Formats: sequence, structure tokens, C-alpha cells
Amino acid sequence: MKNPDLKSAIAHLKVTFDPEIPRTERFKVRTIRDVYNLFLANWDETAIDSYEEAKVIYLDEEATVIGIFDLAMGSDSEVVFDIKVLAAIGVQTLAKAFVLAHNHPGAPIVPSFSDIATTYNVQAGCQLLNVHLLDHLIINKENYYSFREDGLLLQL
Repeated sequence: MKNPDLKSAIAHLKVTFDPEIPRTERFKVRTIRDVYNLFLANWDETAIDSYEEAKVIYLDEEATVIGIFDLAMGSDSEVVFDIKVLAAIGVQTLAKAFVLAHNHPGAPIVPSFSDIATTYNVQAGCQLLNVHLLDHLIINKENYYSFREDGLLLQL
């Protein structure tokens, strides 16, 4: 006989993902410049020069965009986010890969020590879940910095 107290003592979790756009109509990434343009099109034009934000574009096995996620909002000089959230969204959407981006308002688009350390932590943590970091971009309105193009991603 089932104990009714045990059933009502826990929450039932539901994890859902409902893509709005059919897979056949989604954007396919071919270059890092494509990804930069996608991020730029989805960034608040005034925010990009005011405070740091982190966003993620998730991709399927064919580099087709699953979606974009606003990961965190920070201050004028840094943005902090939880790698668990980044990874959980990737797993939830069945992403095979992702590109992380954050902006540097009013500062050069070169990585700080903190940017490099965060990139390595994200890459190593998500690798365990088989969701691969393709690149980390630092962006502004005019251009981007690519960790991949500069050879700063770990060879895992």
C-alpha cells in the first residue's frame, strides 16, 4: 500500500523547452561573424554601452541555432553568472554546443584574467555534460574578440 504522506511531501518537477521556430526555419551558423551578428541583433543597443551582460546562443549538432538565453546582467565593469544555469539550459534544450558572449562597455574588447579563468571553467564544466563551448566572444557595437580565433580555448 502506498503511503500518501510520502507522495505529498515532495514537489513534482517539470522541465520543458518549447521552440517557437521550426527547426527547418532556424538560422544555421557558418562563421563566428554570424554568431557576433546574432548576438548584436539581440542585444539592447543602449545596454551594450552601459553595463556588462552575458548571453548564450545554443546550437544543435548541425550548428543550427536552438535559441538565445540572457544569462546575466552585471555592472559597468563585470558580469557574474552561474555555470550551472548555463549548463542546465544547454542540457534542457538538448544542445550539442554553445557560444558564450559578454560585452565590455567603454573598455577594450580584450579578455581580462577573470574572463580567461571563467572561460576555462565554463569549458571544463560543460564538457562533462557533453555540451561543448564553441567560443566565447567579448563584444561591443563595432567588433568582437574571439577566444577561439585567438587560440585561447582549451583542447579537451
